[in-house]
Order: sequence, then C-alpha cells, then structure tokens
Amino acid sequence: MDPRLLKNLDYRIIIVITMLAALSILTISSATHVTAPGGSFHYTKMQFIWFLLGLVVMASFIVVDYHTIAMFSNAIYVVNVALLVIVLFLGRTTM
Repeated sequence: MDPRLLKNLDYRIIIVITMLAALSILTISSATHVTAPGGSFHYTKMQFIWFLLGLVVMASFIVVDYHTIAMFSNAIYVVNVALLVIVLFLGRTTM
C-alpha cells in the first residue's frame, strides 16, 4: 500500500460519515426496539452490519487506483442499470 494514500486521506469526512452512521444506528435503535420482529435490536444489528460492509467496500475502493476503476466504468454502469431494471420489475414492497 502506498504511504501517500494515508497521508492524503481526508480523515474529517470519514469521521463525519462515522458520526452520522452512529447517529442513524442510535435513532433506529430507539425507534424500533419495541416493534422489531427478530428481537429487540434486529434493525439496529442489520444497520450496523450494512455500515460495516460499506466501510469494507469504501476501503477497497480507496486502495484500488482510480485509473483501474475508470477502465471498467462502462461495465459498472451497465451492471448498475441492469440491477435497477431488475429491481423495478422483480422488487416487491412489504409492510
């Protein structure tokens, strides 16, 4: 890993994102702990798991050179549009 990567990383934005995620997890916990179907902290645990997964994805994109990502940008765009179309036709709502 390139040492300049850590030097040029904007730590303020990472701290702000982490604080915002912590606030959202706290809000979800206080709003749903009584009515959650899978236990009192089901939604809180799910939000925390997705936050951690997002951190892993973010770290992997930070480590990869952006020129490499740019080479695959058209393919990434097509896959994203295809996934959105699939959700449009196969997605369902609950509640």
